[in-house]
Amino acid sequence: MNLQKRAALMSRLGSYLVSGSAEWEKARAEAFQRNNWFLPEFTDLAAARIASCFLREETLLPWATRYESRGYQKPAQVGIILAGNIPLVGFHDMLCAFMAGHRQTLKLSANDSVLMNHILSLLQEWEPETKQLIATSESLKGCDAYIATGSNHSARYFDYYFSKYPEHNEKIAKIVKTAAYYSAECERDYALLAKYEFNGKLLPCIPNGGGFKDSEFSLNLVPASERNLILCKGYGGIFGEVKLVLQNIEEVLNHRKDLNVFFYSVTKDVISEINVLKIKFGKRLNFSTVSDPLDRS
Repeated sequence: MNLQKRAALMSRLGSYLVSGSAEWEKARAEAFQRNNWFLPEFTDLAAARIASCFLREETLLPWATRYESRGYQKPAQVGIILAGNIPLVGFHDMLCAFMAGHRQTLKLSANDSVLMNHILSLLQEWEPETKQLIATSESLKGCDAYIATGSNHSARYFDYYFSKYPEHNEKIAKIVKTAAYYSAECERDYALLAKYEFNGKLLPCIPNGGGFKDSEFSLNLVPASERNLILCKGYGGIFGEVKLVLQNIEEVLNHRKDLNVFFYSVTKDVISEINVLKIKFGKRLNFSTVSDPLDRS
């Protein structure tokens, strides 16, 4: 598939994402059922931005042509581990490999499999040759290059829990040594990278949560001095840090009688501790669990 056909295919996808078709609405609804964090309005915002910023044919062709002119013309097999924290967050990684003419194997995030699978099925339906260029798999062995996405929390957790194992450090060192570029969400991650032999280029630090405009939200903000609700993510387990809050929240609520607290996405390993607090503070403390989330309808 030549560059012009790849650009035309992606341009068609861009038009589809903002068409409001019944097929897309069904995929969007299924994604929300599978992952309640994927509110339909957030999916719409992500799709609109992808269509307007990435998938216009008049911008796709000049962008991709710049790289072809530099001699990067030999197709490679690229393994891509997609993130899934926001709708279609891994789409740009897939797009880059596709427009560059590489073959790619995607390891989809369980949190964002519905939307990505829907898009891939459409591309393969519209242009069967896409099946030879994009595949999905749980295993990414034998690829020529890899793209993996993780947050500053991921880097910190992996370093904390696995840095004491020599065999793990050897694997990291091997991957880092072959990497050509590195970008992070936090300056701390660059310090972690300095522990290894990295010979590539450091890209700018780009926080993942930035880029929102006030005009995109209709919020009647209450001054901080007048707020009385503490909202806390209730993740426990190996990586969750809600227990740090649980160690101190009782003292806070005793000291400030005007405050209430709500724990959301509480995992089962900390429910008993939160129930004890619920008994003590009554209506001032409420929670929802991962298995019984809030109703967002």
